[in-house]
Amino acid sequence: MYANISARSSSIPHFYGGAQIVFSHSKTEFSSVIIPTQDDNLFGFGLASEFDNRDNVMNPHNGMNIKLHSFSFLESLGSTSEYHKILFEINKYFELNEHSVVLARANAVTSFGDVPFSGQNVIGRDDLRGYSKGEHRGNQSYNIQSEYRWNFYKKWGMVAFGGLAMAVDDFKGKNFSGILPAAGVGIRYMAIKSHKINIGIDIAKGVNDWGLYFRVGEAFAR
Repeated sequence: MYANISARSSSIPHFYGGAQIVFSHSKTEFSSVIIPTQDDNLFGFGLASEFDNRDNVMNPHNGMNIKLHSFSFLESLGSTSEYHKILFEINKYFELNEHSVVLARANAVTSFGDVPFSGQNVIGRDDLRGYSKGEHRGNQSYNIQSEYRWNFYKKWGMVAFGGLAMAVDDFKGKNFSGILPAAGVGIRYMAIKSHKINIGIDIAKGVNDWGLYFRVGEAFAR
């Protein structure tokens, strides 16, 4: 179970700031009988700051979105582990023409303290499509990705994307995943033209892994 509640306000154009709380409950069972089952309750709070001048949130063609978030999970608030997390990401959109857009993205997440298994950063999801097993994880994760979006016929479009990622527990390289590449393609259909909302399917291949993704809206539109 996972819940995230945030409140933001803006007094400067395109800049937003606020606070957020997050709660998650997870039960992790390991195949090894030596490692006991982990039952984690994580309750934290933090600050959220964002710069966003995209021309459309769901399907941007121009602009930039930058986020800097912090979280503190404290035992005094009911968490079973006490640790801190910082997230930074940047998405930049370049319109090539009326029908083509290129996206460049970078994402970094670092956690420090008594980080539980369920609190580690996992390579996959939108940060690097092509990894779905959750095998590559660590206290720190770093991702770069680029995506080409092309509206080739009326409401139909396609995307092609690729990127690199790595996960590691500390700056000394403990549990270093290595550099993980991935690439994929997808098909899009503009279901709600007035708001430029696409639906689609992506398929991506990583190292000894792959993923199939059904989506409403584009990647990184959150």
